[in-house]
Amino acid sequence: MQVKCFLISEESSLLDCIPHCNVCTDAATCNTCEAGYGLLNDTCVICPTGKYLTGTYCISCPQHCDTCSDSNTCQVCSTGYGLLNGECVTCPDGTYLEAGICKSKSYLSYLLLNLIACMNNCDTCTSATTCKTCLPGFGLQSNICATCPTGTFLSSQICSSSTFFKHFSNIF
Repeated sequence: MQVKCFLISEESSLLDCIPHCNVCTDAATCNTCEAGYGLLNDTCVICPTGKYLTGTYCISCPQHCDTCSDSNTCQVCSTGYGLLNGECVTCPDGTYLEAGICKSKSYLSYLLLNLIACMNNCDTCTSATTCKTCLPGFGLQSNICATCPTGTFLSSQICSSSTFFKHFSNIF
């Protein structure tokens, strides 16, 4: 059984440890905290924002993370950052920040009053089946964003046919 006190040998008396401490070596230094408390600067505390409890200590969460379960997995990001694959990041192109999570860009369907995700490779859309602009590296073909097919090239986000390729393909 752990003792919640320490011995001052000169006075030969037992005194209480600091609050929430189970075992201490003197009035200001705790060695083991009560359950649910962690050591931070030699005192027992409920781990503050940006730290998590592991064993006896409050350890820092990953960068830009307010609440985490371990040093690699964030659950709640700091203000202005979004959760993406367990990490807190500035939301990349093609996503937006909503409730602390990076989500794919969507359009608002006024008829249904629901958010509907754009198609793959689509940066912005006017409906669930009509892309307006594509993510970098993809071209707009019949309102869909895709890699440009053989014989076409990407120009201003549109897959365009080359006169050279058309002429060359007619020879064979």
